[in-house]
Amino acid sequence: MPYPNEHSARLHEPGKFKDKPDWSKAGKFRRTKGGNAVLPGAGMTKVPATIGIIWGQLKTQKGRESTAQALRFPIKDWTEAQARKWLKDNKVKYIKFEPAEPAKEESKEPENLIFDPKCFDAHLGEWMIEPEWLSNAIRLIRAGVMKPMHAVEAEEREFYHVVEDGIAVINLMGAMGKSFGKYTKASTIFARQGIRAAVRDKSVNGILLHIDSPGGAAAGTNELARQVKLANKEKPVFAHIDDLGASAAYWVASQAQKIISNPTGQIGSIGTVAVVDDTSGKYEMQGIRVHVISTGDYKGSFIDGAPVSEKQLDYLQKRVDDLNAIFLNAISKGRDMPIAQVREVADGRVHIASEAKKLGLIDSIQFLEDSIAELSKLANGGKSSSESKGRARSAGAAARSRMKNLEYSLDLKPK
Repeated sequence: MPYPNEHSARLHEPGKFKDKPDWSKAGKFRRTKGGNAVLPGAGMTKVPATIGIIWGQLKTQKGRESTAQALRFPIKDWTEAQARKWLKDNKVKYIKFEPAEPAKEESKEPENLIFDPKCFDAHLGEWMIEPEWLSNAIRLIRAGVMKPMHAVEAEEREFYHVVEDGIAVINLMGAMGKSFGKYTKASTIFARQGIRAAVRDKSVNGILLHIDSPGGAAAGTNELARQVKLANKEKPVFAHIDDLGASAAYWVASQAQKIISNPTGQIGSIGTVAVVDDTSGKYEMQGIRVHVISTGDYKGSFIDGAPVSEKQLDYLQKRVDDLNAIFLNAISKGRDMPIAQVREVADGRVHIASEAKKLGLIDSIQFLEDSIAELSKLANGGKSSSESKGRARSAGAAARSRMKNLEYSLDLKPK
């Protein structure tokens, strides 16, 4: 979860730490302003006072021993780019970077925020998304709590960052759309570009999809899932679900060689949904009657203010069913699961990790750093990270530079 007013770099999973450290009665973690700390990949490092260090006690530690669990970069001192550069320059190996939660602005949104065609494209059409998440998001948007964000353009992002022995971590965080939008934080096109770049990058030995997503728009999901499947033929690809891997996000994960979840992960919500409003009654109460002139029975379907007929609903149901059939077949092939078994779990429910494992939706349950270590060992021919030390490097910026002249479109094809 993003923190307000500061960027965060997670160094170790919180679950690795004692709930009650030997040296504290106040809580699980304590915070200091900078100082000396042993950081993964960097060793002993002098951390500036403008960076907060979150300390905890690993379950294997005793007495006064402590370990840095995370670093925090206040936005008043650090931009996201500066924070990432500091981590890169100091060779700090982190398992997750979260930009600061956008500040709530009371000022009026710029007019051009409303008329962004790329953003419209990201939100229209059928959805493969966890419905409870979607309902809560809509409620918060209507209440003015969840406000639209200016999308960060692809040129300002890294395709991936490399950890432990050449493992490229590609993030799929938040609602998915073809492009970055005001409410879609994960772009399927950008993720596809990142996967292709990681496959071509000779310093990358394996790819880990780091997923925390309710799913998203149906458009673009099949193409991303296919890219994962193609990458698997070149380099091992794991999908690690942190807390939520639902619907379209699960479709993508299902094409990986292995799906892993943290213990509290929720997996599933397999299905497709479309919603239409019949606003004809509202218009009629206002004394307005909408006439639709079209060239066919279905051409004018779902026009605002026009009655929605059973025939039109049947037409929409068929579209949803046809899309869903592609979804289920992909899961069946990706998970090597009989289609009848897939249909049994494709009822829209999400399952906690332990239940999802029993149903065959995931393969194992562990923390992110353990998934990275497992993939690292597989990708490096069974060698441990200590045996291959020093081969990993941060390659996201270099890969982006090599890709900057490629057109940001669906016409990009894997090589």
